[in-house]
Amino acid sequence: MKKLFIFMVLISTIVACNDDNESTLIKFEGITETNENGESTGSVDKSDWNLNDIWIDKEESIFDYVTYEDTKNNKSGSEYSCAFAPAYPNPCSDVFNLHFSFTKGCILKIALVDQNLNIKSYVEINDLSTNSLTYNISMLSLANNNIYRFYYKFEHADGTIQKGHGDIKVSN
Repeated sequence: MKKLFIFMVLISTIVACNDDNESTLIKFEGITETNENGESTGSVDKSDWNLNDIWIDKEESIFDYVTYEDTKNNKSGSEYSCAFAPAYPNPCSDVFNLHFSFTKGCILKIALVDQNLNIKSYVEINDLSTNSLTYNISMLSLANNNIYRFYYKFEHADGTIQKGHGDIKVSN
């Protein structure tokens, strides 16, 4: 009977630990489907390609930056003219594009990560003449039939942060 009790306590502890880990996992689910012109062609993931994300510490640490006050909660940003369009085409087989715009005095940081939050690509842009990026899947060593996530952050001169994410699917 004592062995059965110890076994039940051990199993309960393992299950409780697994439940805690599950709550901190970030799941990459769904994409916003687009064609080679950036036009919507199917499903839309409403959590993708916005400027109002609230990230957990794991996501914040991707950028490893000096924090401004209140970076966990986005300020309204209504006075800023920033936009991030869905990646296209999505799903993609060889190359995909990102289109964005932002105001003077702003730095745009973009990180592409896998589902373990390993950084595949990272770039910082503060040149207003740059408004798009093209990524080559083979040069990034992205695996077929996987979903990857772009995290992007607009850091304004006054410390206001606008951030979001968008998922892409590699499909050869």
